[in-house]
Amino acid sequence: MKASYIYSLKEAARKHKRKNDGNFPETFFGITRCPKLRNGILTYAPDDGPDTGQAIRYGLEGTAFNVRLKVLSEESKWVWKETSFELPPILLQRLNEENSCMKSPDLRQKNGKVFLDLKVETKNGKPPQNACNKVFVDWGTTRKLLTMIVVTPDGVQIGPPIFLKYEGVFGKLHSIRQHIDHLKKARKRVPRRKDRRRWDKYTILISQAWNKYHELQKELAHLASNVLVDIAEAYNCDEIYVEDLSTLKATRFDRWLNRVINNTVRSRIYNKVSYKGQLRGIKLHYVKAWWTSQTCPLTGVRGKRHLAPDRDPKEGGGWFISDSFSADADYVACKNMARRVLFDFSLAKAKALAYTERATLAKQFRQGLGGLRTLQRSLSGWNGSVIVTP
Repeated sequence: MKASYIYSLKEAARKHKRKNDGNFPETFFGITRCPKLRNGILTYAPDDGPDTGQAIRYGLEGTAFNVRLKVLSEESKWVWKETSFELPPILLQRLNEENSCMKSPDLRQKNGKVFLDLKVETKNGKPPQNACNKVFVDWGTTRKLLTMIVVTPDGVQIGPPIFLKYEGVFGKLHSIRQHIDHLKKARKRVPRRKDRRRWDKYTILISQAWNKYHELQKELAHLASNVLVDIAEAYNCDEIYVEDLSTLKATRFDRWLNRVINNTVRSRIYNKVSYKGQLRGIKLHYVKAWWTSQTCPLTGVRGKRHLAPDRDPKEGGGWFISDSFSADADYVACKNMARRVLFDFSLAKAKALAYTERATLAKQFRQGLGGLRTLQRSLSGWNGSVIVTP
């Protein structure tokens, strides 16, 4: 019981005492109204477990999930009503794993639809045999959502960097936000008290646009996490390192850049990569990102960050230039993160990464556990809006 609730009861009892010549209420309803039933509601909270529950019983029989609910019949008598449905293959696969068990399900409602949330508790997966490589990931903003490199424990970079580009989706998110701004301006011109119906109409349209925006963000977070974990598995990696941007606050920047930062849905991708990686035995780690995109990965000398040659000035910088090295700033950040993790915390002292130009991409994916097929299946529904290169 919360302290605030106890405090409110205490104040109600004192108020009753002052109004009734120092007499406390005889019953609880002396200080509060008796609740009245407006709509009949029957709660199916877990009571005695799935087998002996008083109002709900459920269990798995073969590939079907059976549920028995106690409901009122037309004669106002309690009867058991039974229903069953087939479980999806992925859920059956989780249930057949060793030491797995089903937890209490939840019934959720969203957008007028009802969903049954079946939870299965499993042990964390084991990494593939001889898995020792590391994936280092840097976040982008407008054109690249993720920049990734694969590095061996000895500090040898395998193949060229991998970019997850999402210009098409970013443009869609940006257009939705512009549409929301347009609707807000139109609603602002409507007098709320004089024309409440029209004002409510704009409110509904704004809510629908926000729902569309958040759903697209969720899909993008799932896609990015799937791509990252699939690449880690295909390249025989046991750890994923991402830059820690917990200190990056959107309030420090202007309105347009705030939207760019929020569009990348970093926290959602972090959470999804964490639990999806655990299912495959891949761990997620965080690396401090300070100066990683502004330090030369060969010499450790501080360089300069400029606009990329093909970038619009409005989109910000993206190219690192120094006396010894010149490359994409996000790629430079990935290399420096690897130097910081594998060799030394100080970028000025950490040695440079070796680089092997090998045609390992297709070979590694074929050897991976369906990595290429899984990745292509994840990207197929986006119609070129999200691209993985090379």
